[in-house]
Parts: sequence; C-alpha cells; structure tokens
Amino acid sequence: MRPIHATHRGDPIEGGKIVQKVRLQEFNKDYWLYSLSELERNILEAILDHYPVLDPGYQQISRYMEQDATKEPQELLQECMSDRQKENRNFVQKLLMPTSQILSETSENSWSLQLNPDERESLLQILNDIRVGFWLELGSPEGSSPPESANLTPEEESKWALFQFTGFFQSNLLFDPSIHGDPDDENAEYSDEPDDFD
Repeated sequence: MRPIHATHRGDPIEGGKIVQKVRLQEFNKDYWLYSLSELERNILEAILDHYPVLDPGYQQISRYMEQDATKEPQELLQECMSDRQKENRNFVQKLLMPTSQILSETSENSWSLQLNPDERESLLQILNDIRVGFWLELGSPEGSSPPESANLTPEEESKWALFQFTGFFQSNLLFDPSIHGDPDDENAEYSDEPDDFD
C-alpha cells in the first residue's frame, strides 16, 4: 500500500484519490451491510494494523481521590482494559483474515463489510481507541486537520492521516438512516467527520 499522507483541508485522500463515503447498503436488527472500494478497504486495514494505540492505563478512576484509595480500582480498570484490547485484537485478526466472512471481496475493486450489532459496536470501539490514541500522540490538537502553518515530519503526516481517516470511518459506520435520514438527501443530518475532541 502506498504511504498515506495528511491534507491541510482534511479531505480523506490517498494516492491522489479522494475517498468517497462508505455506503450502507442494507441494515436490520441482525446485521449492517456496507460497501467499500478496494482503496477504502486498504485504508481500513492500515488503520486497524495500528491497534492498539491507546495505552490501557489511559483511563483513570479519579484524579481527585487519594492515590491509595484508587490504586486497587485503577489496577482492576487497567486489567479490564487490557482484556478488552486482547478481545479486540482477536476481532481485528478475524476481520482481516483472507477468508473473512465479515470483510470480503464481492467483485473487482469492491468489498462488503457485514457486521452484526455486537461486531459493529466492537469496530466502533476499536476505531475510537485508535483515534484517541493518535490524538494524544499528536499533542491533543484542536480540530481534525493540522494547522496551515504546520511543518510536519513524515511520521506526523502519517499520524494525522490515520487520525483523519479513522474519523471518516467512524462517521460512516455511525450513520443510521432510521435516525439521520437518507445520506443522499440534502436534508439528512450527515457529517463526514465525528465531533471534534474538546
């Protein structure tokens, strides 16, 4: 896969091609079916290959309690986070397997992503952890695009791109026509980016 680069405008772009919206083809109480181009599939794989980015100790019980009082609960929380990351890594491996029934090639340059409700929730959690992890590594920036004046290193460009693309996939997976309306409708409440971090 070619290197992924960030853009100052924040457009999802790779190899000179702007990535289009991941399309929700069908959904019901049992599964959600999305269509992806081969480019989108490759970018999703590049994102998931970085999991986990977020340190299991990131979540804190409380910063306002005495250290001795929070030590044991904090250790339990960190253990739970580590266990969840292990489960999520197993899911990522299952999703990216060549014989995967979740993400599969349907025709040349076309892929389907079929998720049951639990799998969809797991993928959204994984993407959120990755995005928060890169956000922290980038210094907790405001907004989802680097400043116009930023002089980025190649490593920073890559992190910005992954941060942007992860938001792109989150937004498309979160879109629910039963709530937001038809994405092709000009009145639909659709956004190409999830809410920015505070």
